[in-house]
Amino acid sequence: MEQSSAGRIASSLLESIKHLHGTWLFADIEILKQLDSMAHGNAELLSDDSAGSGRRRARANVIHRAKLESLLMRISSGDGRSAVARLEALVEHRVLRVGLLLQCPSCAQRTWFGLGEITARLTCERCLNEFPFPASSPPKDEWYYKATGPFSTENFAREFYAVLLAVHCLVQIHHAEVTWLPGVSIKRGAQSLEADFVAFRQEGTFNPEPPVAVLGECKTFDTLAEKDVRRMEALAQQFPGAALAFCTLRSELTRRERTLISRLARQGRKYLHSDC
Repeated sequence: MEQSSAGRIASSLLESIKHLHGTWLFADIEILKQLDSMAHGNAELLSDDSAGSGRRRARANVIHRAKLESLLMRISSGDGRSAVARLEALVEHRVLRVGLLLQCPSCAQRTWFGLGEITARLTCERCLNEFPFPASSPPKDEWYYKATGPFSTENFAREFYAVLLAVHCLVQIHHAEVTWLPGVSIKRGAQSLEADFVAFRQEGTFNPEPPVAVLGECKTFDTLAEKDVRRMEALAQQFPGAALAFCTLRSELTRRERTLISRLARQGRKYLHSDC
């Protein structure tokens, strides 16, 4: 068993937030969607729709300070102190970086520059021409935040936001002891299988019972496909007695998902010779 390349992204996420308790930073659907939006488009093009030019504005990978503050106020139910505390934590844990969005006088495109990149002369990343920082009329309201490091990975950090939140849930319930690893590739002979996480969970510190192995399949907002359930079924055959966890951040499963999972659950009951 080894950690997959995608699993290393989850390890980087965990390193940034320090501990599973740090998942509170992005444990909100609006924040997750905003981070994912910022992980995609990489340019903001000037447009003049009023002139009927037909040029479109590309989705930027930055968010204006005022818009971010409004989002944090909304999810904090109007509590300004909580909103400020979350923003400070997002920056402190390197989820977001602050910088200026400046317009190049040569190509008229705007480029984001982080605090450490703002110097007397700047280089436009679009046309590569240098231009001076507008020191005589510095921008007052062009502060934008940008997702950084593993938080700038597309597809909700390869679904690993859901993985961290799922494992945090396993730890939180009854304060269980959990040893776990995200994103693993398991090989046995010619067979190669993957799990979004593998965990050993034990109720309480002094529980004499052996820990339960938990194999997880996580989706942020996507639906489970038949191939996902088949992969988990193959893992269950290799690890008899393990618990299978299907995790999603959606409020409920689709009828198709319930059918697939219940079919697999009935097979497990048959294997364990249980009448339950």
